[in-house]
Amino acid sequence: MSNQPSVSLVVRRTHLYEDGFEKLSKENAPNLRQRLKVTFLNPTGLAEVGIDGGGLSREFLTEIIRAGFDPTRGFFIYASDKTLYPNPQASAITLDYLKHYYFLGRILAK
Repeated sequence: MSNQPSVSLVVRRTHLYEDGFEKLSKENAPNLRQRLKVTFLNPTGLAEVGIDGGGLSREFLTEIIRAGFDPTRGFFIYASDKTLYPNPQASAITLDYLKHYYFLGRILAK
């Protein structure tokens, strides 16, 4: 298992979405078919103790999806029936909003 190619990520817990977007976006083009190896940095910038046997990667993916779909981020909004859908005003939040949707799609597919 250790001989399999992997994508190594070092992300700050306090900036999971931003760090994940930066490191896994289309421009950086990592092969997301490969295994993720995640290292979390605590608020003081030190690496947290832990070996990624799958649990850290799973936690990272869960938290990044939660952050990306959070309506307060602005990419998605709630419909009257409490379902989420893409915010038609997302372009007002950031010019590269389409990159964020593409990124979230790649993460969901992972």
